[in-house]
Amino acid sequence: MSDESSLRRILKTHFKQGLGPNWDGIKKYLHHPDFPNRDRKFKQELADAILNHTVKPEEFEKLTDVDRDSQEDVDKFLKVELWEPLYPNEPVRPIY
Repeated sequence: MSDESSLRRILKTHFKQGLGPNWDGIKKYLHHPDFPNRDRKFKQELADAILNHTVKPEEFEKLTDVDRDSQEDVDKFLKVELWEPLYPNEPVRPIY
């Protein structure tokens, strides 16, 4: 198995410029029975990325081929386009 993070893998495979996210595929990946902690780890990683700015605009562009002008734009994308559809009505907060 790759050391690539789930967040980066999902950005690269489901959010490339011109692709719409396949929510069924994302949920199937996150809830795969052979990897019972994947969703929790992904949620931790996504919250960390939003709160601590761990996905920089340059990396975001490399993963998605979408240019974001600022860290604020990347963080907003992660919150609105990933967090809110996957975890509606849950605030972005650190997960321990």
